Amino acid sequence: MSAVLFYILSAMLILFSLKVVTTKNLFHSVMAAFAVLLSTAGIFFLLNAEFLGIVEILVYAGAVTILVLFVVMLTTAGPQYRITWEGTPKMWTVIFAVLFGGMLGFVVLSIDWPTARPAALTDVTRTLAMRLFTEYLLPFEVASILLLAALVGAIVLARRD
Repeated sequence: MSAVLFYILSAMLILFSLKVVTTKNLFHSVMAAFAVLLSTAGIFFLLNAEFLGIVEILVYAGAVTILVLFVVMLTTAGPQYRITWEGTPKMWTVIFAVLFGGMLGFVVLSIDWPTARPAALTDVTRTLAMRLFTEYLLPFEVASILLLAALVGAIVLARRD
């Protein structure tokens, strides 16, 4: 069952990654990037890396995507901004893309990927969570309030006409 889910998440990751770089609507590109980050988090969960999966969802899929959406919405272009390309790609661009893809494929296929042991990751995750939410709760909350204040300040500065 997990192998089927892995292939489904991998297919979603590849398809949405292609949508990120090929769509002309900037808002749709950001939302496709959100789907890519969620698919990556799903793969982390399948690999028994729960902490990385949760960080991927909270930090990248949540915070970074919202930050990029704020930038898109607060700029003068807005969500209807369309990305345009002038002419066809140059030959050196295609050659570079093919070489980079070949190199990436060679690296991925030539590495003997290790598998993680669930027990070791579970203990580390539990220990980290306990320390973060008991010993370091106050600095964690102060950082979150500071980030919220910075976000509100950025919105006020961006919308001041």
